[in-house]
Amino acid sequence: MQKIGLIFLISGVLFSGAFALAQEEATPTAAETSDASSIDKFSATLDETIEDLGTGEPNILPDSPFYFLKQWSRTIQNVFAFTTVAKAQLKEKFSGEKLLEVKKMVEQNKSQEQIENAVRNYQEEIGEMQRATEKIRETATESEGVGKFLDKFIQQQTVHQKVLQKLAEQVPSEVFEKIEEAREEHLEKFAEIMTRLENKEMLQERLEQNLQELSGSEFKEFKNLEILKQLETKVPQEAKEAIQGAQDTLMLKLKEKLELLPQQTQEKFQDYVEEISGKKETQLQIIDTLKEALPQLREGILQQIQERIQIKGQTPPKSTSPQPVPKQEQEQTTETGKNMLQQQFRQIKELLPGTNE
Repeated sequence: MQKIGLIFLISGVLFSGAFALAQEEATPTAAETSDASSIDKFSATLDETIEDLGTGEPNILPDSPFYFLKQWSRTIQNVFAFTTVAKAQLKEKFSGEKLLEVKKMVEQNKSQEQIENAVRNYQEEIGEMQRATEKIRETATESEGVGKFLDKFIQQQTVHQKVLQKLAEQVPSEVFEKIEEAREEHLEKFAEIMTRLENKEMLQERLEQNLQELSGSEFKEFKNLEILKQLETKVPQEAKEAIQGAQDTLMLKLKEKLELLPQQTQEKFQDYVEEISGKKETQLQIIDTLKEALPQLREGILQQIQERIQIKGQTPPKSTSPQPVPKQEQEQTTETGKNMLQQQFRQIKELLPGTNE
């Protein structure tokens, strides 16, 4: 009788959570409705699709009173994963789910504390994934199962980096550092797991194959090149050659593609580079390599960066702090920031010889 009662109790809790969620989805609040356009804009400007994560839109978020049900479900799934690869696959899946939870909380303008808690939740799951992969004793070359896991891992973790870069642009300044910390930490674990599960002789081929299979824009090679350049700084010395080889292959494909594009589409590529998130210094290095294929691109990009520097020099960083900044202090901070950005711009221009002031 006690077991039957327990079953009914759990069923009741699950039903209540599902009902509450259905109500929440069916009747959005006024605030959610008013923010719909900004949410749509956020989704529309994401650099690359998140469909490769293989998980749906999160309905129950970490600030929900029913989130514990989601955690229970994950725990039960983990209990019934009987192999080391199966457990690693689950942890990878859960990390993708938690990243999308962060994304949705940013879209819904949750508080700084709520977003940071969700980011910590994501970081913990990435750590769990790393520990799960440490129990895998074979390499991808030796085991078909490990190979399939690593293929999916490379694709999904590349998407993680792209989403984290975009989130860093969407959050207030107080949360930016936490997102950047999570992105750097994720990049290190991405590099460590990938190089541990694959022989350096086969790494380049596996990278090229999986990055090619990723969804994305018609210029996806550009963004993938940026991720590879960042990965190169995290992998051990013996793996750098493979990363560089994959970069050379992607660069060749992008050059060939751009050379065949009409002028109008080349301008579309310029718009793409100017608008995407990421490390602009790294992107400019890629553009410098492309200048022979598309020489007019370089000047347009630099002009766009200069305009952004002027805007940033006039506009204080986004902040959710309720305390006003004194006008004199604000002017000093603005001037200092403008000088620093102009100095960075001059350094970037040095990467591109032949440009004029």
